[in-house]
Amino acid sequence: MRKGQERREKILEVAEEVFAQKGFNGASLEEIAERVGVTKPALYYYYRSKKDLYNAVFWNNLYWVESIELSGDTTEDLKKYIQLVSELFKNKRFAKMFGIELSLGMVNLEEETLKVVAGMLQLLSKIVAPTGANPFFLQTLIISSTITYYNTLELRQKVKELVEMEQLDPHFDLEKELQQVIFRYLGL
Repeated sequence: MRKGQERREKILEVAEEVFAQKGFNGASLEEIAERVGVTKPALYYYYRSKKDLYNAVFWNNLYWVESIELSGDTTEDLKKYIQLVSELFKNKRFAKMFGIELSLGMVNLEEETLKVVAGMLQLLSKIVAPTGANPFFLQTLIISSTITYYNTLELRQKVKELVEMEQLDPHFDLEKELQQVIFRYLGL
């Protein structure tokens, strides 16, 4: 891998960490540059602005949306979609960024990045079209469930230590549970 590509990846990794910790408004390019080990002007070589860098973090995590191929089988395509969204939000830093940005109305995303985010809904719309289900409701269910699940792992561990609960199964499979709930809802 070329040095420039390695540096770009390091910048994205550190930026994701800082944005997740401090949000868009609280993050600074100075801190990101310092953590990467470069000067602030060096950051501008790769990214024009903080907003440009923020959007690059989103692109870096959502690149798969534009390349996914559907089989035409609603059940299989829905399983694949749930798996991809689940994998996406296993990255707790990005899950936090996405959740915060979603709650703010996606105000920090540029139009091209918004199109990729909207592509997630468009993809789900194609998958569930034969069922007549509301794709926005399903999208909300899938995204909110996965973000909440992966962002509360530590909290669930604390609760489990305080309360004996058999329902807090350590082998819980979020993807499988979401599939079952959604398939029942869709009558599949």
